[in-house]
Amino acid sequence: MTEQLVIFAKYPIPGTVKTRLAAQIGAEPAAKLYSRFIEHILDTMTRRRIAEKVVVAVTPPDSVNRFARRFPSADRYEAQLPDDDLGKRMLAVFQEASNMHVKKTVIIGTDSPTLPANYVLEAFSMLESHDVVLGPAKDGGYYLIGAKKPHPELFEDIPWSTARVLEKTIAALDRLRLRYVLLPEYFDVDEIADLHQLYRMAPEIFSGLEMPSHLSFSL
Repeated sequence: MTEQLVIFAKYPIPGTVKTRLAAQIGAEPAAKLYSRFIEHILDTMTRRRIAEKVVVAVTPPDSVNRFARRFPSADRYEAQLPDDDLGKRMLAVFQEASNMHVKKTVIIGTDSPTLPANYVLEAFSMLESHDVVLGPAKDGGYYLIGAKKPHPELFEDIPWSTARVLEKTIAALDRLRLRYVLLPEYFDVDEIADLHQLYRMAPEIFSGLEMPSHLSFSL
């Protein structure tokens, strides 16, 4: 296989997804909204045939079959490594890809449902001449990482879910003297303010959803 796009996703169980947002709008609305995030990004990435294979890496591991039935448009579904450390879970994907002789692997999440397909296409293109590609998120993390082979040091001692993720990852890239490139910055949806930006960009995501009365969206 030449290229694969791996989408990290959670099965949308209320109280376990979008927890920061759930604290502001409620667990049930947050889970329903997150389901729309999954649908939207899967539609974007599969309709354009972004890569030879589109794979969804699901957590919790025992929900893979339920996830595949509910969101059936990907080429393959697999369980994420059952570990709380995000870095170990991402590294496991790159290690498996190397074992399968996949030439280019790009990982994205589901927190940026309107992520442009062209950004992912650009990531695959940039891997022709770079070792690693990163998509910086506005919150200091990254929404995308791509590589041609595993680099364990990129996932060690990273303060996940903080504003220093990208900074620490770039420092590791520099120490390893890897050739890397940054894509345009993009936003994750974690707070109510992010919801307003998302609504302006893709109001169809909210169609038919009952949101709490204290939220008011306007184009």
